[in-house]
Amino acid sequence: MNNEINKEALLYQKILPNSGTLESRTALALLNHFLKRHQQPSAGRGDLNFIVKDGPNVIGCARLLPLAHNTSTRFAENNFWLRGVFVTPQYRHQGIASALLQFMHQQLEQADLSAHTIYAFPYEHLQSFYQPLGYELCETERLPVSLRQRFEQACQQNKKWLCMMRQTRIE
Repeated sequence: MNNEINKEALLYQKILPNSGTLESRTALALLNHFLKRHQQPSAGRGDLNFIVKDGPNVIGCARLLPLAHNTSTRFAENNFWLRGVFVTPQYRHQGIASALLQFMHQQLEQADLSAHTIYAFPYEHLQSFYQPLGYELCETERLPVSLRQRFEQACQQNKKWLCMMRQTRIE
């Protein structure tokens, strides 16, 4: 079933981790309810969460995990792991996930980050989805150590993940 929706009416929202505000706590509870209902892992305490709502209902989310500064990587900027992107099945194939990631990228660029890198481990069949959004294949050697270990473990478990990254330099 494919719901035709008014994309202009969708609401995109950023949920800051541990901000303590009532609005943030309410939005995080709504997000975790959505994730549980769709059998997805709950949002981590340190995650930067981005949601899309159709009216009062969450229909999709993207979750970024900020990575600790790691001098063993080639880049010394802000690093993030795109921990997950999920859109409710009946809302898929309508450009919502792409719009949500574009919103996430804009929010990072507006957050006074001079440069940042987002690492992602999408399934192989999603390469054509991520590339137009600025993600490119990368060698595992370019990953921060903690992510490299996670990626290598997944490969040992025969998960069909790609190693991709998106770098932004703001002049």
